[in-house]
Amino acid sequence: MSAIRVLHVLNGFYMDGLEALLMNIYRNIDREKVQFDFIIHTDSKGASEEEILKMGGNIYKMPKYKIMNHFKYTSEWENLFEADKDYKIIHSHIGAKSYPFFKIAKKGGLFTILHSHTISVSKGLTLLARRILQKKLVKITDYRIACSTPAGEVLHGNNDFEIFKNAIKVEKFLFSQSVRNEVRNELKLDNKFVIGHVGRFDYVKNHEFIIDVFYEVKKRKSNAFLVLVGMGLEKDVKPIADKVEALGLSDNVAFLGARADVNRLYQGMDLLLFPSRFEGLGMAIIEAQTASLPCVVSDAIPSEVKITDLVEFIPLDKGAEYWSEKVLNHADENSRKDIQENIVKEIRESGYDIKELARKYKDFYLDIINKN
Repeated sequence: MSAIRVLHVLNGFYMDGLEALLMNIYRNIDREKVQFDFIIHTDSKGASEEEILKMGGNIYKMPKYKIMNHFKYTSEWENLFEADKDYKIIHSHIGAKSYPFFKIAKKGGLFTILHSHTISVSKGLTLLARRILQKKLVKITDYRIACSTPAGEVLHGNNDFEIFKNAIKVEKFLFSQSVRNEVRNELKLDNKFVIGHVGRFDYVKNHEFIIDVFYEVKKRKSNAFLVLVGMGLEKDVKPIADKVEALGLSDNVAFLGARADVNRLYQGMDLLLFPSRFEGLGMAIIEAQTASLPCVVSDAIPSEVKITDLVEFIPLDKGAEYWSEKVLNHADENSRKDIQENIVKEIRESGYDIKELARKYKDFYLDIINKN
């Protein structure tokens, strides 16, 4: 029996948590039984594309869906399914926007999986449009899954859904003193109190507040340094860079952009600062805990992200000065190696090991086919 081909639908490859999750699953899944193909809604080439092709996956590019291109958009989907009749499962990661191609997929006999990764709540006309689409999606969605309970409730409402925890390759993120030394030498961070953030430059990640908090920290801790890891459009990055310059922090903040070695960068940090306005889960916090890194995070993030005592939730309305005090509480800690063994056990027992998750996905897809 040839491998089942599962078609994953994304907005794009943006070096974000979703891309990292899917690539980790793809690397660890039994590809003799399950193969992944991808549809992305951008012409930009992602960092993962070459690896996907090497592992036997295909990548298709679609235009972004807009009301005015509805017929062209749906026609391209129809052409795809007409050209390739081997697909049995389509797994969408783009929420209510899945309706146009789910409708076509159902006509073609595919099983549809709707996966929620966020607790973002739309407003105004966008919210109205999403609710209309969600009501229609209920009728044509076969399986509903989510990365956390809040994320599932936002997209799936009162309908049943299953939790598939986001997971990581635990060994990749374990604390290493030698790697820490390398990273700090490379980035010239010796004798610095290094605060880090990992995430794309976007409204949800709240970079403006990160800078406000760091400004307060710097007043009291002269050797404080901020490392920002993640990509973003110029319109999202430039205001943050301008704010850093205006506050006189340019020599104390590093914009590292998208990096393939985030696991190494965690080793060089002393604390993860994560004041997101909302998150489906917050994979960076899982990764940071695996690296024994203290995390000061927003209480808007789902509680499931707290696996260890390293995570402290703070309300955003407490303000930058209050947050800075919580950050400074960790300024003199140096016990990461001592707590590593217990953390590994907690991460694995909580279900965040990628090997177990990949097995769960394989069984999930095979069960869909075998039961029908």
